[in-house]
Amino acid sequence: PRLATPKAGEESLLMWIREHTRKLLEGECTASILVPEMGQSSLGVNLFPVKGELFGNKVTRNVSISSSLVYMVEMGSWAYSIRMRQLRMDEEGYENEEKRGFKHCILTSRHLIIGNQHVRGDAVIGFYPILCEGGWILNSRSDPHHQYARNRYVFLDAEEKRVEETPKEGDFIYQSQTGSSRAEIFGGDFHFVPYDEKSHNGRSDQAGFDATMVSIPLKTPGFLY
Repeated sequence: PRLATPKAGEESLLMWIREHTRKLLEGECTASILVPEMGQSSLGVNLFPVKGELFGNKVTRNVSISSSLVYMVEMGSWAYSIRMRQLRMDEEGYENEEKRGFKHCILTSRHLIIGNQHVRGDAVIGFYPILCEGGWILNSRSDPHHQYARNRYVFLDAEEKRVEETPKEGDFIYQSQTGSSRAEIFGGDFHFVPYDEKSHNGRSDQAGFDATMVSIPLKTPGFLY
């Protein structure tokens, strides 16, 4: 693969700039807010692709799971980004509340497949995302450790330590890396259950479901950053 770094002189720097430009013009990568809680101040070029061989999207019971990967040549591993939300009424593949069987749903566990390894655990990085149409809900159940923009919390009851629910437009984003690996495929699924707004818990009286990711072959790209 060609190394897109400016170390080899002017030609490599121009190659690096051209590839960035191509990805943006063709819509493979986009300019977006990189740190949601920082807003427009974190606007930049997001290298995680939104189409192409290293991107996948699948919808299960109105839950959209998008996955994308970037190869980190200096570490010999892959960084991955998972985005999840419920579809809006105006989006292709939308299922209404009656058809999907719930209004909101909450993530309870994850199962990632990285080559021949199966990584299982509760939710993701301490979050239990509650998905709603067009986005997700931030509250003390989805973020029990108060990791997300602590200064935005409003405690309704100091004794119960409940926080005001805040709908967040757009995807819930989870990012991590595979570690040093020669894995040839990335995939998996996420387990959701219907969410009870009154009790602030997943509903045990209804069966959950697995939202599956598209399996993506981990082929080292021809152009490395």
